[in-house]
Amino acid sequence: MITAGKPQYAYFMDRDQMTTDNQHFNSGGTSDNIVQTMPLGGGSFSTPAYYNELIYYIGNRDAIRAYIVSNGTLIADQPGTFGSRIFPFPGATPSISANGATNGIAWAIQYSNSTPAVLVAWNATNLSTEIYNSTQAGTRDQLTNGVKFSVPTVANGKVYVGSRYALFVYGLLAGGLQFDSATYTAPPGAGTVSLSVDRVGGSTGAVQVDYATSDGTAIAGQDYVSASGTLSWAAGDTSPKTFNVTLLNNPTANGSNTFSVTLSNAVGGAYLGAQSTSTVTVVTVASPYSIWKSTHFGTNASNSAIAGDNADPDGDGIPNILEYAFGTDPNSPDPKTSLGGTIVSNHFQLQFNRNTSATDLTYTAVMGPILTGPWSNLMTFTGGNWITNLPGATVTESDPTGSPPDQHVQVIITDPTDASSTNAPDGFYRLQVHP
Repeated sequence: MITAGKPQYAYFMDRDQMTTDNQHFNSGGTSDNIVQTMPLGGGSFSTPAYYNELIYYIGNRDAIRAYIVSNGTLIADQPGTFGSRIFPFPGATPSISANGATNGIAWAIQYSNSTPAVLVAWNATNLSTEIYNSTQAGTRDQLTNGVKFSVPTVANGKVYVGSRYALFVYGLLAGGLQFDSATYTAPPGAGTVSLSVDRVGGSTGAVQVDYATSDGTAIAGQDYVSASGTLSWAAGDTSPKTFNVTLLNNPTANGSNTFSVTLSNAVGGAYLGAQSTSTVTVVTVASPYSIWKSTHFGTNASNSAIAGDNADPDGDGIPNILEYAFGTDPNSPDPKTSLGGTIVSNHFQLQFNRNTSATDLTYTAVMGPILTGPWSNLMTFTGGNWITNLPGATVTESDPTGSPPDQHVQVIITDPTDASSTNAPDGFYRLQVHP
C-alpha cells in the first residue's frame, strides 16, 4: 500500500503489517518503521495511479513522475519516468488508460483558477513524451477554468473532464476537413478549376462536409458557374476529395478576379479545419475582339442584339464580325470599299482591308469555278503570318492606316492563273473570316 502527503514523501507499506511497532506517524521521513519512504518532487494532495509496476505521482509545483516497483521497493528518477510540464498548486491526480498491458496513456488535468485548465496525456511508459494537450489545437479543445482535484475519467474510448461549470468529453477524432490550399489560381483559358479537400487529424467514422461558391470580383454566371455539393469519406478514409468549378469565358473581363469556396456543415464528428475557405483567382486577358467591342459599343458590349457577331447596328449590310475584320466603324455605314477585286496584268487580284488588331481572326481567300464551289484556298492569314495554299499565289500588304483597334492594312492577293488565256476557267472569289 502507498500513500503520501504534504511533507513531500510517499510511504510504501506492507498491507499485512503496516509498521513494525504500530507507529503510524513518520517524523522526518528518515527513520521509518515501514517498507520504504520515497522522496517526492512536491507535496502530494492527490492519490497516485498504478500501471504495469509503475506508480505515478504529480506533486505540488512538480512534474509527473513514475516510480518503478521492483523487488518490493520503489525506484525513482529513471530515464523516461518523469515529464517536463510543471503543475502548479495543488499538483494533479493522474489517471491511466490502456489496452490491457499495452498502449498505456497517463492523463492529468493542469489546474488554473484564472485561465483554462489543460488536459494532458503522456506515453505511460515514457513520460518524456507528451502525446497530447488540450491547447495544441488552438481553442478547439479548450477547457473552462479549472476545478481543484478534478480527475480525468476514461471509459469506452472517451476521456471525461469536469471543469468549471462544464463537463467535457474527449474522444477519437473523426478528423478536420479543410482545403489543401488557401488559394487557387486558374490561368487564362482554363475551362475549370479543381479544388481538393483533405481529412486531417483523425479518421474515425464516416463524415461529410458541404461546399459552396460565393462571388467576389468574379461573378457567377459571368465569370464562373456557381457550384455547391457534398463531399463524403468512409470510416478510415483519409484520401483527398476533389471537385471542379466551371469557368466561363467573359469577353469583357481583363486582369484578375476572385471568388470564394467555403466548407460548412461538417457531420459525423468531423470539424472544419483551419482552411475552411479558399479563394480562387481567375486570370483573364481581354481578347482583341472584346476590346474592339468595348471601344465601339461601351456598356452595350455584352448586348448580343447590338454587339453580336452577326448584328448590324449601322444597317449597312456588314455584320460586326466583318466590321472588326476590316477595321471599320460598326456604328457608321461603310461605303463597302473594304473588299473588292480587279484584274491587273491578266491576273485577278482580291483586295481588302485587314485589321491589324484582329489577331484572333483567321482570314482565308478562296476561289472556285462556280458560285457554289467547290472552293480552293489561295492564301490564309493566321497567327500573324500569311500561308500560301495555291503555288504561285502572292500577297502584299500596305503600311498601316488609322489607329487601334481599327488600324488596318490593305491586302492584295494575286491569283497566279492567267486570266487572258483562252483556257482560263471562270473564277469566283470569296473572303472567309472566322475566329
